[in-house]
Amino acid sequence: MDKRVDHNRYYDFLPESAEIDEIEVIEDEPDRIDLLHFIHLFLKHWKVLAILMAVCGVLMGILRPGTSSTVIGARSSLYIPPTVYRTENGIRRPVSNNVSQIENALGLITSKVYRDEIAAELGTGSVSDYGSYSVTRQKDTQLITVDATSSSTERAEQLCEAVIDVLKNSVGKTVFINDMLEVDPIKGYSNITVTSTLTSVIKGALIGLVLDCVYAAYKYLTDRTFHSKQEAEEYLEVPVLCVLPELKKMNKNSE
Repeated sequence: MDKRVDHNRYYDFLPESAEIDEIEVIEDEPDRIDLLHFIHLFLKHWKVLAILMAVCGVLMGILRPGTSSTVIGARSSLYIPPTVYRTENGIRRPVSNNVSQIENALGLITSKVYRDEIAAELGTGSVSDYGSYSVTRQKDTQLITVDATSSSTERAEQLCEAVIDVLKNSVGKTVFINDMLEVDPIKGYSNITVTSTLTSVIKGALIGLVLDCVYAAYKYLTDRTFHSKQEAEEYLEVPVLCVLPELKKMNKNSE
């Protein structure tokens, strides 16, 4: 039963000379979301769900098969002592006001001027030809970590050492940091990252699930039929004499 009723058609039979004293305008209530009906539509199209999940899973498995990647690098840590001053009583007290100096040092070490200096230490035209590096500060500490990656452990260690030398000799003087203590020696590492095909298949199946939810939402929003006797009586404001159940297709074998 369709809920889309054109109320104007009830006045089509009136002659043009007829006068209408009063027309009562009844506004439709805003649509309410029937969660149970939405779930019913979602489960009703379980075949569509199964097909979408299977197709998307297979496609993702083909397009993004399992891969493995290896990251080769070297890492070291530096400790920057806090600034100290002497009071009137001759007591030396630490002051952690060099945090801004550390942040300035981290910004300068990635600038072009100091990247060129690092490249000169390595004897290469550009740092990018040798590898890549990053310098970060450990949260709420005076420690900074130098991490370098390259095609081999030896080259990564050389790059890490060159970055530390530039930090100590050039950047430190620029931001007025006199001491940088190497607390962790330079160590090489090799990390292997493996992505399995099963992960891609699961991601594809989840995409299929989302698509089926979108399809169910579309069917729900475009469904303008009554789903119960109470809903029909509430909307039409007339009593319902009887309700005919939905006739299902009979199996040919039962005929």
